Amino acid sequence: MFLSPDAFPPNMGRKNTGKTATIRERTVNIYLPDLETVDKWKEAASESNTSLSKFVIQKVEFALNRGSPKDVQKLEKEIATLREQCESLGEENRGLKEQMKRLYKEIELCRSQLLEEFSGRHVGEVNRQLVDILRAGPKTEKEILAQMEVEPGSDEARAISTQLAVLLDMELVMYDGKVWRWTAQ
Repeated sequence: MFLSPDAFPPNMGRKNTGKTATIRERTVNIYLPDLETVDKWKEAASESNTSLSKFVIQKVEFALNRGSPKDVQKLEKEIATLREQCESLGEENRGLKEQMKRLYKEIELCRSQLLEEFSGRHVGEVNRQLVDILRAGPKTEKEILAQMEVEPGSDEARAISTQLAVLLDMELVMYDGKVWRWTAQ
């Protein structure tokens, strides 16, 4: 017993999505410039794990959503302008960094000159032991006085406070409200 092809519905085994009836109206034939392009498109579709038809639809829709060629040209022009600005700002930034390095070197030079001048003029004014204690690491005023074996509130303690103030004015030390730190090189 043979069955005629008419005995089987056209979509046997497939869900009817209604697209089969309009397939001819939805078909668009395109002709690519050469077989290499066909192979390239097929390979790209395969790498995307999609059919060639879906691949082309995705790419065309993507291109259409980006806008007209004039919009694309406008965006490309804007990108080029932004790249130029970025390059210009990068050059300016490099110049400013170099200038900052020079200024830091100048500050260090001034500090070292100031320290030399201070060492020459103020030897009698600042106790050498105080400088050594400060260079050893951060200390509270109480710790400084204890290491120098000076009683808090004494004339010697007031003299050390004055010396710390001189060092602070000359930016050789820092005081954060708790501890004194030697900052000169």
